[in-house]
Amino acid sequence: MQSLRPSSQLKSPRVISKSRQFQAQRDKVCIRLPREQALILYAMMDRLNSDPSVKLEHQAERKVLWDLEYLLHSALPETHTAEYESKLSEARENTWPKPEKLLRTSC
Repeated sequence: MQSLRPSSQLKSPRVISKSRQFQAQRDKVCIRLPREQALILYAMMDRLNSDPSVKLEHQAERKVLWDLEYLLHSALPETHTAEYESKLSEARENTWPKPEKLLRTSC
């Protein structure tokens, strides 16, 4: 059976493939963070997941927290080392400005 559309209007397999790829990309979110911020976020996820007193509205939120912690743990080899605490401390210091830096103004 022939298509009712002229051949110039038919989608090529390449176009269909690209549209499927676009749909797959729309279903995922990619967040890029500086490594130090990712390390701090990992520590926060670890703390939230370890604290049974944290109240969530739905169990799905707990799963997302676990998944995010796992992804960060996998992406950050420093979380597997003895230097983790010192690297985390350094990341916190580098990320949050010191009070003396906040008070400086150029007048």
